Amino acid sequence: MAFAAQHGSATRIMAPHCLARDTRLNLPIAELSRDVQTGSGLDARCAAQAILDWHAGKAIPLLTKLFRSGTVETRLEIAKALGGDRLPPRRKAVQPLLLRALHDSDADVRGAAFDSLGFLQAYPHEALLAALHALHHGKDLEFSAIEYLKEAPALPRWMAAPLLEVLEKTPADDGGTQTDVRIRLLHALARTRDPKALAVVADAALSCGGFCTVDAYEALVESREAGVAPLERIFPKANADARIDILLALKQIDTPRSRAAVARRQPGIVRAACRQLDSVSVAEQSNGLAALGRMQTLAQPALARIVSFLDNPDPQLRAEAAAALGEIGLAAAIPPLRTHLHDSNNWVRSGVDTALAKLDWTTRASK
Repeated sequence: MAFAAQHGSATRIMAPHCLARDTRLNLPIAELSRDVQTGSGLDARCAAQAILDWHAGKAIPLLTKLFRSGTVETRLEIAKALGGDRLPPRRKAVQPLLLRALHDSDADVRGAAFDSLGFLQAYPHEALLAALHALHHGKDLEFSAIEYLKEAPALPRWMAAPLLEVLEKTPADDGGTQTDVRIRLLHALARTRDPKALAVVADAALSCGGFCTVDAYEALVESREAGVAPLERIFPKANADARIDILLALKQIDTPRSRAAVARRQPGIVRAACRQLDSVSVAEQSNGLAALGRMQTLAQPALARIVSFLDNPDPQLRAEAAAALGEIGLAAAIPPLRTHLHDSNNWVRSGVDTALAKLDWTTRASK
């Protein structure tokens, strides 16, 4: 959230405020043009959006002229307005001016052009090249460029090699801005669906730690069928927790190949967690319950074992069994949980309440 607040798209944040200023939208085009040239900030942007909305046939030639002769502030607000959510259906018409803005002398104007192109889900070849150039040269546009690429539904495979070069030159900094860039690079790499790029993303899932690991798995899921092979490749090298993450990622991909991979891996992972339940150590049993909870519905074969822990003498294990049942999200757990609503331990009762609330929401959502 901090990254988005600091570096997010001004176009996406500010455009809705123009809705409260609709009194200007029926003004003559000449007056709106003056407002674009002389207004500041949101005033100029709303005027530019009004031209797009009310004078569509003349809008692009006029805004192009205003952009060429305008101040930095005028060019900035026009670039932002072009990505507004009230554009006419012919959104391709604004792309040439946005591509021009990508080569503006001012970095803020270029950043706004990336934001607007991303909002329009427009990824022409020239814009992709401009984004790569921004990543390779200077830090002023790094965030706008990588956010633009990260949001692309797909990227051409030729982009994998230059993106890998950028990743190699971007050191991790324990949750700082460079880590934010690396996370977004992982998403962009996965969108190329290039085998080498996906292998790098998969290796990062095992090594980068924290939110970076979560994003690496998400990126592989987003690559769909292409992500199955790299996930299976890293499975033997993964620890117990990471194997659960891999299993869940394969489940999310939900293709015939990924479902077959889940079917092969699931029994062994469930058995490993159940062996922890057989331990005499409370800590081991607790870890087993937590692992089964993380597996969500994939832990269904162990449901009866988990339910049995609701009657365990140790209140910690009863509470953790309730929590696991809530995470697994199967309606079959509701009746046994209800029988423990009046458990003698406050912690257990709270855990049962929370689990039942989750299960109620889950079962309603599935209907």
